Amino acid sequence: MSNVFKASWDKWVWIFSVIFIGLLGVLPIGMIAYALTTPHADQRTLAGVAVLLLVILAVVYLFSPQAYAVEPGELIIQRPGTDVAIPLKTIERIEVGGGWQVFRGALRLFASGGAFGFYGSFWSSTLKNFTAYATRMDKVVVLYRTTGGPIVVSPDEIEAFVAAIREAKRWR
Repeated sequence: MSNVFKASWDKWVWIFSVIFIGLLGVLPIGMIAYALTTPHADQRTLAGVAVLLLVILAVVYLFSPQAYAVEPGELIIQRPGTDVAIPLKTIERIEVGGGWQVFRGALRLFASGGAFGFYGSFWSSTLKNFTAYATRMDKVVVLYRTTGGPIVVSPDEIEAFVAAIREAKRWR
């Protein structure tokens, strides 16, 4: 049996996502319309760039966290593309905190900084190398692991999520 916890967007993720979709979703439509209505437009180049922008939009969405499932022995980050499984036996400590403190001054190494969430590889002076699967900044859970860097998640129900992890891990 698994406990599934939603990963709702906060207002900042909504704002960043609308801007991102506006740029990478609407711009290609305008480029294609321009290519079709302008006699001397380089149609292949414009169509190629438009398709590339739409592919980037789709890939960024496919990696975005949607929910977190706590199952016996593992935490599953549910995404539209492939899910990520984190063995619970690697989690040694759990901290609840504010997302702004966690991400303040963090560098995106290979990550989304707001479009559909804050997820990917980051570096900060406090957490060093960490991986985030967060969709909100008001409260996050930092999962410190015995191997690999910390994992940052943002389930809607923080207390129930932490309790579910402790139960699945059989922490007392």
